[in-house]
Amino acid sequence: MRSALLFLTAFLFCASADAALADKRVALVIGMSKYQQVPKLTNPSRDADAVAALFKNAGFDVIDSERDLGIADLRRAIRRFSETSRDADIAVVYYAGHGIEVDGTNYLIPADAKLTSDFDIEDETISLDRILKALESAKRLKLVILDACRDNPFSTTMKRSVASRSIGRGLAKIEPAMSDTLVAFAAKAGAVASDGDGENSPFATALVKYITEPGLDLRLAFGRVRDDVLKNTSNRQEPFVYGSLGGETMALVPAASKPVDAEAQARVDYELAAQVGTKQAWDSFLRGHATGYYSNLARAQNDKLTSAQQTRAKADDARRDAEAQAEQKAVELRRQLEEQSVRQTAEVKQKLSEQAKKDLEAARRQLAEQAKKELDDARRQVEIAQRQAEAARQQVEDTKRQAIADAQRQVEQAKVAAKADEARRDAEEQAAQKAVELRRQLEEQSVRQTAEVKQKLSEQAKKDFEDARRQLAEQAKKELDDARLQVEIAQRQADAARRQVEDTKRQAIADAQRQAEEAKVAAKTDEARRDAEEQAAQKTVELRRQLEEQSLRQTAEVKQKLSEQAKKDLEDARRQLAEQAKKELDDARRQVEIAQQQADAARQQVEDTKRQAIADAQRQVEEAKVAARADAEKVASLDPSQAIQPPPAPAAHMDQADIIRLLQAHLKRVGCDAAEATGTWDDGSRKALDLFNKNAQTAFDVKLASLDALDAVRSKPDRVCPLVCGKGQRADGDRCVQIGCAGGFFLNSSGACEKRQEPAPKARTAAKDPAPRRSAPSGGGKCFAFNGKSYCE
Repeated sequence: MRSALLFLTAFLFCASADAALADKRVALVIGMSKYQQVPKLTNPSRDADAVAALFKNAGFDVIDSERDLGIADLRRAIRRFSETSRDADIAVVYYAGHGIEVDGTNYLIPADAKLTSDFDIEDETISLDRILKALESAKRLKLVILDACRDNPFSTTMKRSVASRSIGRGLAKIEPAMSDTLVAFAAKAGAVASDGDGENSPFATALVKYITEPGLDLRLAFGRVRDDVLKNTSNRQEPFVYGSLGGETMALVPAASKPVDAEAQARVDYELAAQVGTKQAWDSFLRGHATGYYSNLARAQNDKLTSAQQTRAKADDARRDAEAQAEQKAVELRRQLEEQSVRQTAEVKQKLSEQAKKDLEAARRQLAEQAKKELDDARRQVEIAQRQAEAARQQVEDTKRQAIADAQRQVEQAKVAAKADEARRDAEEQAAQKAVELRRQLEEQSVRQTAEVKQKLSEQAKKDFEDARRQLAEQAKKELDDARLQVEIAQRQADAARRQVEDTKRQAIADAQRQAEEAKVAAKTDEARRDAEEQAAQKTVELRRQLEEQSLRQTAEVKQKLSEQAKKDLEDARRQLAEQAKKELDDARRQVEIAQQQADAARQQVEDTKRQAIADAQRQVEEAKVAARADAEKVASLDPSQAIQPPPAPAAHMDQADIIRLLQAHLKRVGCDAAEATGTWDDGSRKALDLFNKNAQTAFDVKLASLDALDAVRSKPDRVCPLVCGKGQRADGDRCVQIGCAGGFFLNSSGACEKRQEPAPKARTAAKDPAPRRSAPSGGGKCFAFNGKSYCE
């Protein structure tokens, strides 16, 4: 049955080929170059020669080739060709020369045309409609090819008999009324064609190349002619074809007949199996074609597929092994980097804590020594004043004793004089009055000396305080400017380092992809796997080295920033403690209490600084961990063993706890959270994100920590939320510092400095008993306690 079908197909093919070869094909080729009234054209004659030779080589039965015809000869040639094409199957007319369009009708201009007026057009030219009518009797194809779309050479000399008559540029669009008719223009309607700079025009050159190709349909042939002309004229000239043909292939030269293939059906089945390309398809083909050339090819294809499946299986195993090794290496590298980061962070925190403690102890010791020295000077001056008062009291006692002795002597004398009682009373009253007056004078002298001493100490302390405050302010300002400059430099270096890391990552990805493509071409699974493992190991080592360098660089920057911040805070603490120590001299009774309060404030501030430094270090560590995790996953996803059709690598994933910690750290950085980065999304964290939404004009969901919120907070370089300080503190830049009040003022409950009320002076009463008391010094001096001891002025 199959053999009969093959025989019938071959017979029909041969019959159709013989029928195609039996078609009668005729052609009329006209070239107009030597015009008598206008400048001559160079290419039309050569183009006509080339087309005539083309039809001759194509085996046309009749070829009428005419050159430079006058109007009478042109009419005769067309009438003669009409007779020739009467019994033809295919009739072709090719015309190269000048053409003109008048009122929508196309005319061909002979060599002897004068065209002095538009009235002469019908007499001295041939219309395209007449040529089409000459081809009317052709059976299968009527083809007219016009290479005549040139500029009208008679436009400047032709007179207009009717003003409304239109003479267009190029040729007009045409719709053939006959079936199986094509009219090809060298340029589309209304456009002009170029003669070109070569031996032939661009249109004729393309025609010779494609129009007589065996078996090529005319529509495809003219499409290729169009593309070739557009290309050679830089899209300035576009050929156009008008008319329509039926559904069968219409070629000027039929395709050459092919010998009958004995294995035609096997070839068809082989091509179908090759399109499917599976092992089942080849097995099905072999069941229907057990022997023959295509059977051997099918067996080879089947063996090739089997080998490819085995190779693919080996490649998959190698890829899985390489992925497992890369994943293991990435996990180990991430663990080492995390341990290194934790260790470096612990060392930084320990060093900063030890340095802060050491600096704080030194500041305390220095302030204590200075306060002790000043208090010792004050005590020495008080002791001098006490000694002077004691000497004055001793003088009073001596005076009293002398007065008593004098009184007793006078009493004795009075007794002798017989007035003992009265003289004794008078002497006692006088002695008492003298003692009271002397005691009052000594008390005033002691008070006056004490006030002078305190005034001198206060003036000297104020002067020293002002000098120290001015120097410390200048030094702090200078160090603050230096610190800000260093921070900006560090930030720029960090940005450059990040950009360099990103460039390195992109370069690594590009290199990995390129190497994967090269490994794909190699088609040697075992060698590719070994190369992939070596390259993955090298890239892992290189990436590890880069990450270690980046970690060291970031750790150094963190150390530098934290050290500068700690120094700045410590200098502020020293300055505040020095100011408080100077102010304590104005109020001796509260000196120790105020110093202790300031020391506590300094300790609290140092603790805050330590917590801030630890939080910043943790934030940097978390960011380094995230970067290391992402880089490790990228290393695993860029394994070159994935060259053999790998599945897409999974996207990098960040733990929710890491997102929470990073978001808390960045909220604290922009001033929206004062809590620690615990990794738990609690009420304080939700309030902090809500505060950020209000101040940054965002609307993130405060119930959860999202990557979008993290990116938004991270993008803010400066403080977003306003600084809120506690009672007794004030805002100083991005920090809260303890409020210090000047001499004579104290910090009230609302956190403001209020002037201290002077105590009302006590009323003095004369002592009933003139005898001195040793329990307390005379003169109304003040007493205070220091280091568990009491001192009185």
